[in-house]
Amino acid sequence: MKGPKPLKVDPAVERRMTKRERDVVRLAVEGLSNREIARELGLTEHTVKNYLFRIFDKLGVSNRVELVLSCLRQEQAARDGAAVHLALDMTQPGAPTNMAMRSPTVAPEILRDFAR
Repeated sequence: MKGPKPLKVDPAVERRMTKRERDVVRLAVEGLSNREIARELGLTEHTVKNYLFRIFDKLGVSNRVELVLSCLRQEQAARDGAAVHLALDMTQPGAPTNMAMRSPTVAPEILRDFAR
């Protein structure tokens, strides 16, 4: 059985982070404590705290809750962007000619399901 899908960090911000900072973010948003993150990554708890403060600064957040919410917002924005991209693709010449795909009463339902 698979665990929950890891939350995403904005690629532009992620590029400014070190690999170790990305590892800390991934584990922090999965709900691990500083002690658990330290054990998982072979670091001291103090080093994990330092990483978190640098990450908070890069993401413009103040605490772990804001870190998770920031990742959730970025993930939702990515899904919304994909849905908008799909909608735009359907209006382009050469888009599928299936009437269900072109019908304005059906397309929003398709987009809502796609965004979930």
